[in-house]
Amino acid sequence: MEILLPKDIFKILVVHSIHEYPFEACGILGGEMGDKNINIKSYFITKNVSPNPYREYLVDPLEEIKIFRYMSRVGQNFVGVYHSHPEGCEDLSDKDKENMLSNICYLIFSVKFDNPVIKLKAYLKKNDDILDLSIRIF
Repeated sequence: MEILLPKDIFKILVVHSIHEYPFEACGILGGEMGDKNINIKSYFITKNVSPNPYREYLVDPLEEIKIFRYMSRVGQNFVGVYHSHPEGCEDLSDKDKENMLSNICYLIFSVKFDNPVIKLKAYLKKNDDILDLSIRIF
């Protein structure tokens, strides 16, 4: 399975991840889920309300409700979540794995202060398996 991520959305998510540093940035992704790909069509930047925003994220539940209602009105589906790992790698943390929902993609941006390279990985939980997904930025 492959993530189809428009370049303009990719750039905004990178800027958001850098802007929130040293906290974890987070947000919701809308689009279409197919058999072979997940087409990202929209993004929703959200507030991280975690008590420890340096090491984890929690999407504000009130924002989440508003976003889901909006997506429903415009005919989009909730297809994923993105967040950043400041000074961390782009791999899933144990907490990320614990909180994953099935059949929803997760994009993780690695943001390091002393390294200008932003790394990105995508994951999907299917049954009890966690799959690495390829990403095509276009």
